[in-house]
Amino acid sequence: MSRIVARLFAVASQHTTARSVVLPRRIPVFIRPVSTSQGLQSLTRYDESTDWQKKLTPEQYVVTRERGTEEPFSGIYLNHYEVGMYHCVCCDAPLFSSEAKYDSGTGWPAFKEAHGTWERDESHASIIRRPDNSLGSAGTEVLCKNCDAHLGHVFEDGPDPTAQNIDIQRMTGIWYLLNTASKCSYLINHGTKVEATVMTLTHSSASNQTLSVSTKTRHNHQCWEILQVYDLTPTPGKLTLKGPRPELNTEIVIGETDYTSYAVLYYQKKGKITMKLYGRSVDNLSEPMLTKFEQLAAKQDLGLAYLFPFPTYSHCGNVDQDHIINCVPTC
Repeated sequence: MSRIVARLFAVASQHTTARSVVLPRRIPVFIRPVSTSQGLQSLTRYDESTDWQKKLTPEQYVVTRERGTEEPFSGIYLNHYEVGMYHCVCCDAPLFSSEAKYDSGTGWPAFKEAHGTWERDESHASIIRRPDNSLGSAGTEVLCKNCDAHLGHVFEDGPDPTAQNIDIQRMTGIWYLLNTASKCSYLINHGTKVEATVMTLTHSSASNQTLSVSTKTRHNHQCWEILQVYDLTPTPGKLTLKGPRPELNTEIVIGETDYTSYAVLYYQKKGKITMKLYGRSVDNLSEPMLTKFEQLAAKQDLGLAYLFPFPTYSHCGNVDQDHIINCVPTC
């Protein structure tokens, strides 16, 4: 699963070509994009003599031809929800479908992939990537394949992976925490003292928009249980743990699972990602599964120094009422 994010600092025209596109399921490349159609349907190819300053607004020219940057949270397409296709502001090449758009919380529009991408193959997409060192280190610039318009740069700091098409009912039941990848200061300082942890997920038809979560672990040799509720979202496999304020919400993505043996969950709060590997059992742990988790964590810049294995023995059973922390609706 790609974790590459393209920050495409955008300028945009005042309309989106409203033609619906139904995309097949794809492995995502996360992209923070760009611009939409300026209505230049008659223009298909440009040479170096094109007078872009006459065709574009000053802001569009600075961003696309001089590699400028749009200020975050300033673009008109950040909170734009019209169905259609986002086109290059210079040449009208189709770049991103609205069906791939999501809220990254970064201040720029975000899309899961470029239009025409198939299984990470961008040969039929309207974007190209090029090595670039203008940011002070080795990076990758993203351009329009048709007219060389600058669209942004690629960074390996994606907000989250795309959720698998999850059957939430099959996720219910007991999950044992096997490993965690995180830069959390508590784990860095106390990672060798983590306690066995087990999570139980419950989803009832009476509350089909929420997932009840029970987490049991030890603290000071005493078993504790924490009760929480994850809100389901329109995206299968993506959930929200609400905080006291919206900016303190935790976004949760069930990245990968086979339902019967393992699940990889991503937790994002205030721009920081923690990954957790859960198993249905603590017996006969699969070496390929553990290796795969390490590889996924490495893509988040969470190397071996940030991996914290959890004990596979001495899990808590029943917990007395005095040691239950009820975090419903929030803590």
